Amino acid sequence: MPSSLIADLLKRLGNDGFIAGGYARERIHAALIPEVAVPPAADIDVFPVRIPDLCRAVVSSSGWHYKSSLPHATVWTHPDSLLTLQVVGEPRGDVRSTLIDFDYCASMYALSSQHEGFVATWDDNAPEDNKRRRLTLNCTTNPAGMIFRALKYAQKGYTLPVGTLYRLLDTFSDDPQRYLGYLDELSYGRTGVRS
Repeated sequence: MPSSLIADLLKRLGNDGFIAGGYARERIHAALIPEVAVPPAADIDVFPVRIPDLCRAVVSSSGWHYKSSLPHATVWTHPDSLLTLQVVGEPRGDVRSTLIDFDYCASMYALSSQHEGFVATWDDNAPEDNKRRRLTLNCTTNPAGMIFRALKYAQKGYTLPVGTLYRLLDTFSDDPQRYLGYLDELSYGRTGVRS
């Protein structure tokens, strides 16, 4: 199901990490749900189960080269991959507990290695959300980041239902200063300049 390069990485990670998000969604739909077209992945996200440094060591020993650091992840490149790989900085636990913390149902997919094969996991609502090109809110973890992600999805033809937008904006209503802080964080993360 994953490319040979990523299959090798998943086998090396074993129980110490897994891939979740857009790359997992793309590969799962191609192999198991081909009737629902999904946009191509922008990158490959690796989630550590327990020890991020162990995941980074496995990634490095698999031929990936460190490129840069983001606030939430380290970025890696490989000469045989057009996509960058990001190792998320904080341990997330198992696949299910990680997916529960994803903001939109449309990205709740994961690939992990088990024995000699792979396990594909996804939220029950995810295929329908991708078929309808809609962003259903799963949970609110980082509202400013979620607004940015909604805009990225909109460029791929996804819509944000009004109820989801209200729930997202409601997270700012009790504390306007928090809203400004999130926007500043979002701007800084994209431009490197604080307002």
